[in-house]
Amino acid sequence: MPIQPGKIMKTTISKRIDDLSRDPLKRDAFLKDLEKWGLDYFEVLITHGVLKRGAEEQHYREHWFNYNNNSWWRDHPHIAHFEHIHRRGMIEAFQASIALNRPIDTYWICHGELLEICVCWSEQQITRIILTPSIPQLKDDQNLTQRQSIHVTKFGDPELGEEEVYRDPNGHFITVRPRGFPYDSLYD
Repeated sequence: MPIQPGKIMKTTISKRIDDLSRDPLKRDAFLKDLEKWGLDYFEVLITHGVLKRGAEEQHYREHWFNYNNNSWWRDHPHIAHFEHIHRRGMIEAFQASIALNRPIDTYWICHGELLEICVCWSEQQITRIILTPSIPQLKDDQNLTQRQSIHVTKFGDPELGEEEVYRDPNGHFITVRPRGFPYDSLYD
């Protein structure tokens, strides 16, 4: 069975996007460039400090957006459109952030077969959720070492390496803290 990065996680890049949304001047300039479809998406992300040039940029181009036919989801029927889906989802989130004057909070859910970006809002924030399939190239969970600031309530399985937070009176794992992929180690 493919290993997922904790099924839900916040990456370093997601944190940078969230931080960008908290500065009105930077947020507005970022959206303005995002909406210029003639500008290269990666150049926009690099210019505004979301991505770093080099290994980080290469990782996103190849593993996320299938440059060099090397995507984690290269066999997905919609991978050819995912860069545009991702960009449009980012535009939707930043438009809502500006219109409602709320920060963005981004999460990646790696589960199922979807390549989608969901944007929803509350009185406190804009939530941006990136939905992707699992990562079939990860053969074991030895690299899933990053502790997430997330609790998942479910019927748990200690074999998945999840950290137990709460066990019900019948002895079942029901709230766990998943381990995530140590994203920063990709760029060392």
